Amino acid sequence: MKLSLAIDCFRRIYLNLRFCQQHMNTLDEIEFAMAGLRMLLKELVGEKGLAYLFHRWEGELYSVYLNYKAANLIDNHRYKQALKYINESLEIYENDAITWYNKALCLGELGLEAEAIKASDRSLKLNPEYAPAWCNKGLSLYNLGRTREALNAYEKSLDINSNRWTVWHNKGMAHLRLKEFSMSIEAFNKAIKLNPKKAADWYLKGCALSGLGRLKEALRANDKAVKLAPKDAEAWYDRACLYALKNDKKNSLKLLSKAVKMNRKWKHYAKTDEDFLKYWGDKEFRKITA
Repeated sequence: MKLSLAIDCFRRIYLNLRFCQQHMNTLDEIEFAMAGLRMLLKELVGEKGLAYLFHRWEGELYSVYLNYKAANLIDNHRYKQALKYINESLEIYENDAITWYNKALCLGELGLEAEAIKASDRSLKLNPEYAPAWCNKGLSLYNLGRTREALNAYEKSLDINSNRWTVWHNKGMAHLRLKEFSMSIEAFNKAIKLNPKKAADWYLKGCALSGLGRLKEALRANDKAVKLAPKDAEAWYDRACLYALKNDKKNSLKLLSKAVKMNRKWKHYAKTDEDFLKYWGDKEFRKITA
């Protein structure tokens, strides 16, 4: 009876750890949980019973522990190191959707998008209702230029959970790339409602508004962006684009110069950005982008 109770206790704690692993913050929490579990089970079944239980289940618990180590590395953008722990975890226990999701995330961050999609698919095969995996798959598809497929993945993610800022933001970017400006604006509005302090949503919304010729509204959206993130070079670059579309050369080039000083990559974008087409032969423009 005691052994049966202990097995049930062990399984419940183990499953709870699997369910909660994406929410726990430190390795100390999993280590504490495992230590507490050992003490409880020893009281119930003694040393021999404890040895039996851990022989049966400790490998899978250890895979959870490896996932926590990987999650800490992911939080610190150390994706190669995180992959080592994730792969080790999958060798022990390969039927966990979150582990495959984490692998997909790391592969995507390392630019291995095709492999990331395969990992996302493994995650979704195990749990088709895991919204973050749909979002992650969508991002990899987007990065490979498969934008319509990416949108389908985002829609599936939103069908499961419509309150995730990241998905609405990504959806807005995908519609923007396809020049579906009204749908892009709608998605960015949803993202802004969920998190109004993200500058990117405001200046990207401005880009979508400018695509519809609504330049005054676009500038108001960009105003929000530069107030929220005055050191974000992209916000200032987009503002320069808007003034170029207004045929305000003085302010456009002044803002472009500001963006380039903050991040020199924008001078390369400007050379091929048709918003600046009328200035490509201009002496001041060429000086800024030299």
